[in-house]
Amino acid sequence: MKIVDKYIFRQTLVGFLTLLISLTILIWLTQSLRMIDMIVTKGVSVGVFLKMTLLVLPNFLQILSPLALFGVALFVFIRMQADKELIVLKAVGMNSRQLIRPLFLLGVVLVAFGYMLTLWVIPKSYAHMRQMRWTIQNDLSHLLLQEGQFNSFKNGTTLYIKERDSEGKAKGILAYEIKKDKRSVLIADEGSMIQTPEGISLTFNNGTRQEFTPSTHQFSVLKFQKHTMLFADKPGKSSRKLDQREMSLGKLLKAKKDDIKDAPTYRKYKVEAFKRLTQPLYNLLFLWLAAFGVLSGFYNRRGQSKQINAVVIAALLIQSMALAFENIAARNLWGLTLMGLNLFVPLMILYVVLFKEKKIGWIHLVALFGVLSVVSPAGAVPKINTDNFNAKAPIDFEADDMDYNLKTGILTAKGNVVVKQNGIVMKTDKILYNKEQQKVDIPNKVHMTLPDGTKSSVQSMQLFPQKSEAEAQTFAGQFADGSNLSAKDILSTQEGDIIIMHNASYTPCDLCEGKSALWQISAQQITQDFTDHTLSYKHMSLDIKDIPVLYFPYFQMPDFTIKRKTGFLNPSFRHNHEMGFSVETPFFVNLADNQNLLFTPIISVEHVPLGIIDYNARFTRGVVNLQLSGTQDDHSTNEGHIKGDFRYDVTDHIRLTGQYFRTTNDTYFRRYDIPNIDDSESFLQSHLTGEYFGTRFYTKLKTWHFQSLLDGVSSRSIPILLPTLNMDYVTKTFGNTNISAFTNINGAMYNTRQHFKSNRISLTQGFQMPYIAPFGLVTQTRASVRLDGYALDSGNSTMVSKHNNDTYNKGRFYPVASTKFSYPLVAQTEKTMQILEPIAMLVVSPNTKNADDIPNIDSTVFDFDDINLFSENRFAGYEV
Repeated sequence: MKIVDKYIFRQTLVGFLTLLISLTILIWLTQSLRMIDMIVTKGVSVGVFLKMTLLVLPNFLQILSPLALFGVALFVFIRMQADKELIVLKAVGMNSRQLIRPLFLLGVVLVAFGYMLTLWVIPKSYAHMRQMRWTIQNDLSHLLLQEGQFNSFKNGTTLYIKERDSEGKAKGILAYEIKKDKRSVLIADEGSMIQTPEGISLTFNNGTRQEFTPSTHQFSVLKFQKHTMLFADKPGKSSRKLDQREMSLGKLLKAKKDDIKDAPTYRKYKVEAFKRLTQPLYNLLFLWLAAFGVLSGFYNRRGQSKQINAVVIAALLIQSMALAFENIAARNLWGLTLMGLNLFVPLMILYVVLFKEKKIGWIHLVALFGVLSVVSPAGAVPKINTDNFNAKAPIDFEADDMDYNLKTGILTAKGNVVVKQNGIVMKTDKILYNKEQQKVDIPNKVHMTLPDGTKSSVQSMQLFPQKSEAEAQTFAGQFADGSNLSAKDILSTQEGDIIIMHNASYTPCDLCEGKSALWQISAQQITQDFTDHTLSYKHMSLDIKDIPVLYFPYFQMPDFTIKRKTGFLNPSFRHNHEMGFSVETPFFVNLADNQNLLFTPIISVEHVPLGIIDYNARFTRGVVNLQLSGTQDDHSTNEGHIKGDFRYDVTDHIRLTGQYFRTTNDTYFRRYDIPNIDDSESFLQSHLTGEYFGTRFYTKLKTWHFQSLLDGVSSRSIPILLPTLNMDYVTKTFGNTNISAFTNINGAMYNTRQHFKSNRISLTQGFQMPYIAPFGLVTQTRASVRLDGYALDSGNSTMVSKHNNDTYNKGRFYPVASTKFSYPLVAQTEKTMQILEPIAMLVVSPNTKNADDIPNIDSTVFDFDDINLFSENRFAGYEV
C-alpha cells in the first residue's frame, strides 16, 4: 500500500472508530435507560443487566456503521480539500479512482464485518437477549418482588404486597383466592417468602381470613397468627415463540408459504432474509456517496457547499426510503423490489461516476431522488378572469403629443400615454405604430393594470395586431392574490394561441427589494397552449431561498381555462390508526361533459394500498353516483365496500330512486377513512323507491334492506321491508265552504328471518276545515277515522302473545278529532318584521292500548320536539 493510501486509510479508520464508538456508547446509554426498570422492579442483578444491554449493541452496529462511515469519509475529504491536499494529489496524476481506493478497501472490510453481524452475531445475540428477558419476566421470584402491584397466578389467586424491607419481609399483604365453591380474602400485617421446588411459599403473620360460599350465601371470618400459601408459576413458562430476527438465514430462506399459515409472519421472514443479504452493502453505498460529494465537479475556492448539501440530502433520502420500503414489504412482498432499487440504483450510478469517470453532475443525482419523491408544484400562472373581455370593444387612447410621418408611415404618441379597453389600463411614455409593417413598438417601460387588481410591467414590447402576436422583455407581475410572476421575456405566437415565457419564476410569497423569496417555482420555459388548454414546464425546480430542492425535467398541467381534464389532482398526506402515514394521489378521468371517474389510490408505508373509485354522471332525467373501495388486511383478506345511488325521472310525474350500500365487514368504515361515509352509523340501508307526483295525489312505494354494523348484531336479525306503501289524496273544497276531504293509505310488509310476518294496510279518511276569524284568530279543525287490517304469522318471535307459527288476521278502528288555535301578532318596521304566534291544540281520541296480538313495529319511539309538538300522533309510525 502506498504512503498516500496508508495516510487516507488511517485518517478514515481512526475517525470511523471514534465516531462509531461514540454513537455506540450513546445508544448503549439509551438502551440502559429503557431496561433500568428491571433492576428496580424485578430485582435483576447488575451483571445480568449489563449483559442484556450489551447483547442489543450488535443490532445497532449494522445500522450505525454506514452512517458513521459516511460522516467520517465526507469529513476527511473536505479537510483534505481545504488543506489543498487533494489539489496536490490530483496535480501529480492521481484520479478519483486512485483517491478512493483506500476507502474502498475499508468499505470491503466493513461489508465483510457487516455480513458476520447479520448472518451470525445478531441472530445469536438477539436470541440470547430475548431468552434472558423472557426468563426474567416469567420468573415468579422476581415478580413477587414488585411492590404496590397486583400479581395474578394460574391457581386463581391474586397477591398484593405494599412494601418489602431490607431483610426480605413483606408488609401490608392482601391475597384474593377464587375456588369452585368459595371465595376468600386474606389480609396480614407482614409475612415472609421461601423459594421451594413447587413455587413460592408465603407465610402470613397476624392476619384475617374472610370467606364467602356462593352456594349457601354464608360469610365467615377467621383470625390467625400464622397461615401459609403456595404460589405456583404462571402459565406459559415452558416455551416461547421465536422471532424472525433470531432465526438463521437458512431457515428464513427455506420458509414456505404453505408451511406458515400466518401470512404476515411469512412476509416478515422474507423481508428479514433480504435485509440480511443487503444491509452490509450500505457501507459501500454511503462511502461512495461521501466521495462523490467532494471528488465530483470542479474545484471551487469558495467551497463545494451545493455538492455536499446534495449528498447529505441524498443520504437522508436513501436511509428514510430504506425504512419506508421495509415497512411496505412487510405488508406486501412487492416492496422487496423497492428495497433493492433503493440500494442498487444509486450504487451503480456512483460506481459509473467514480470508477468509470463518466461525467454525471451532482444535480443529476438530486434529480434521481426528486423523481422518487411526491411533490405537488403550484401552477406558475394563476387564474386571470378573461370571461368579460371583448376584443371588439372601443379603445380609449390619450397622450400629451401625437405625430404622424407621411414618408415612413409611423404614428408616434409621446408623454403620459394611456390606453384603456375592457377595464384594462396600460400606461407608458411612448408608442410607435408602423402602418406599413402593422407593428406597434413600445420601447420604454409599460405598466398594465387589470380589473381584478393584477398589476404587471415590462421593459419593452412589440405588438403585431394582424397576427395577434406580441413579444415583451423583462416581465414582472403581481396578481390579485398577492402572488408574483416574473420572466426574462414573453412571446405570443400562432395568432395568440401559444404564450411562451423564458426563465420564469412564480412565488406566492411577498417580495422585498434585495431579498429572495422563501420559496418559488422556477422554470427554464413555460408554455401555455390555448388550443390544448395546457401549461407545460421545462426544467422546473422548487427553490427555497434560491437553492434548488426538487427538480423536474418536464411537467404539464391543465391551464386555468379548463374546468375538467383527465390527469392527476393535488396529492395529500394523511395519517390514521389503520393505514399509518400515507399519501393520497387522486387521478381524475373526464369521461364526458356529464360523466367523470375519480380513482384515488392511498399508498401507505405500513399497509397494503387502499383504492377508491368514484363515478358520477348526470343525465337529462337522472343522476348516478357509484363509489367502490378495496384493500387487504394484514392476513391478506380482501375487504371493501360498494355504494351506489341513482335517480331517474321517468316522466314529469314519476320518479325512481334507489341505493345499494354494502361492506365486507362491520369495522371497515371505522378502520379506513372513506370520503363521504359516516362511520358512526349502526347499519347500512339499501332501498328502491318509486314515486308519483300529482296535483292532489301523491304515491310512494319503497322496499328496504339493511346490513348491521353493530358488534354482535347479525344482519339476519334485521327485518326486510318489502314493500312499504304510502298514498295521499286531498280534494278541492266543497262548494263555498273551506271544508275539504283527505285520504291516506299506508301499508307495509314486514318480514324477519325468524319467520315472523306482519302485513298491514291502513286507510285514513277525514275532513279538514281551516278558518280565519275577522279579528285574526286562525283555527284548523280536523276529524278522521283510521281502519287498520293485519295479516300476521307469529313465527318464532316474541313480539306478539300468540303461540309459535300461529297465522291469523286482525283489525282495529281508530277515530280522532282535533282543533288547533293560533293568533299571530305582527310588529313591522321599515326593515324588519317580528311575529309572535301563541298556539293551542285540543285532540280527542279513544284511550285504549294496543292489543297484545297486534305487534308494535314502527311506533316504538316517542318523538317530542318543536316539529311535531302540535301533531295528532307523536309516534313515528302507525302501529299505536
